[in-house]
Order: sequence, then C-alpha cells, then structure tokens
Amino acid sequence: MPNWALNARAASLNSLASCWIEKDTEQIEVRVVEILDEVERANAYKHLISTWRFFRNYAERTSRSIPVFLLVPQGEATRRSR
Repeated sequence: MPNWALNARAASLNSLASCWIEKDTEQIEVRVVEILDEVERANAYKHLISTWRFFRNYAERTSRSIPVFLLVPQGEATRRSR
C-alpha cells in the first residue's frame, strides 16, 4: 500500500489529526474519513474513475482493494489564503 494511503488511514483514525489541502490559492483544513462500507466505497470509486482515468488504470494493475477517502472541510474559519 502506498504511503499516502497509510498516512490518510492514520489521520482518519485520529480525531485530533489536522490535515490541510490546497485548492487554487487557498489552504483548507479537512478531516479525513476512510470509506469502509463496500457499497459506498464502490460508488465513490466509480466517481473517481469517471473523473480521473488514472484510477481505472491503477485498479487494473493491482489485485488489492484500493482505499477511498473522503476529505471533509472543517468550516470557513479554517480556510486561509496563500
């Protein structure tokens, strides 16, 4: 499993974890949630492969289940411009 997935999983298990993403010129604080329900994960993965073809190729090259994570923004107060 790639390090990004291990880091995301660790963050999803720690309610105190502070994670930041960049979107355009903003940094946004997010909570990481791993989608564990198989039906919900399958639906989210369908959306991923329709958006990013890379994920379809990635899934075809591996036999393992690829984890899917949801990034939940923590509110307007946690946004900051670069």
